[in-house]
Amino acid sequence: MCPTSPADRCRRAGAVVAALSVTALGSPAHAWAASPQGASGDRIAAALRSSPVHVADSYRARMSRAQERALERRIAGTGLPIKVVLMPFTDKGGTGPDAWRGSAEQLAAVMHEELARGGEEFILLTNSGWDDDRSVEGHEWPDEERYEARYAALAVGELDGMRTKGFAARFSRAVDLTAEGNGMRVYEKAREKEAARGVGHGEGPGAAQNGGGDAAPSGKPAADGGSLGVPASAAFLAGGVSALVLGVVAVLWWRPRRAAVLPAAGARSVFATARGEQVGALRERAREEVVRLGEDVSGREAADGGADGMRRALDAYEAATTVLDAAEGLADLAGALALVEEGRAALRAPAKRGARAARNREALPLCFFHPLHGRGVRRIRWRPLGQRDPLRVAACRECAEAVRAHRPPEVLRARDGDSEVPYFEVPPERSLWAATGYGSLTADPLAVRVQRGDFTRAAANRARA
Repeated sequence: MCPTSPADRCRRAGAVVAALSVTALGSPAHAWAASPQGASGDRIAAALRSSPVHVADSYRARMSRAQERALERRIAGTGLPIKVVLMPFTDKGGTGPDAWRGSAEQLAAVMHEELARGGEEFILLTNSGWDDDRSVEGHEWPDEERYEARYAALAVGELDGMRTKGFAARFSRAVDLTAEGNGMRVYEKAREKEAARGVGHGEGPGAAQNGGGDAAPSGKPAADGGSLGVPASAAFLAGGVSALVLGVVAVLWWRPRRAAVLPAAGARSVFATARGEQVGALRERAREEVVRLGEDVSGREAADGGADGMRRALDAYEAATTVLDAAEGLADLAGALALVEEGRAALRAPAKRGARAARNREALPLCFFHPLHGRGVRRIRWRPLGQRDPLRVAACRECAEAVRAHRPPEVLRARDGDSEVPYFEVPPERSLWAATGYGSLTADPLAVRVQRGDFTRAAANRARA
């Protein structure tokens, strides 16, 4: 597989991982953990591990302990991984223990990282961070339309019977709608009813889209760069990365409590710097990652040679080698890195525990819009310009926020003849990545597509075009 011996490969891989772990543990991620948001996040996550509902002491007057217990029982009855947080937010960058810069989305992202693993389902209902009334918000992973939690929360704010209710009743109704999975329908019906009465509202998530996704919820301003706060800034300073979203990716991937148990540390860190590199530098980095995956695979062959995960990891390694050897530009190099991550995901896969557990732990593909952003954090609905039907694609946090706010996400571009276009606009017969969206548009692994010749045929079609 590689010219060095298995023993040398294992020693080399161990040295690389150790060096990367030292870098991660010495980074300003510790500063995030010690910051007001970090301390508050750890405290809230600890509370949610023992109970599905957390009410801040300063908000106790808004939900009694009896109401909290009733809400806990209601959540337990759904069988869904629903959490509820009721707490104060700061919308001017305050420094108190609950300073989340007015962003419930920011809190939700941290709670998801703390309480869910990989592709596990996670639903969080919170009060809004942008006002002091009784608005609630819904956040859901990995597929934001599976239970329609966001729409369930929005619907609560539109229903006549909820207008005078407090948080206990509103969260209870949002839990019910989420469990029923019909939040969008209820929300749209409530909006239609308001429109028929002549009550005007701004555009909501159900409004028509212009090549984008969901609009920002009514009353919540669209952020200029997504929900980025202290975690993003800390990692930005650590890595010298030019885009704040890379800081979010770096922090979420390199949290000190996880660094020691993530075998994919090398592959994950590569996305945090790859976007700023030229093709030549990225090619060398991709080559290092492919070699490292080969070392990881060969180092486990003796103990795990017959495992399904080992077979899939080996397939991904061989496919990544094929793509890297013939890579013509950034799109192909991103494909090689996607295959490396596919292989590492296979190595991380737990033993078979039933279909539902397997689905919950299945990692999302890389970000559809720009795979060098790293893994998607959720699936979103996105409609390309000129198309009637929306696609459901994996998106990183930055791109998901851009689509939701009707802003164009940053996209990976590729050559198509004499032009440079978004990679997904290249005819699929001339690009494996356009055909698959780096995993968002197909159910089978990318390695299978490469093995059956799709990548090679696409390259031949480009040459003939």
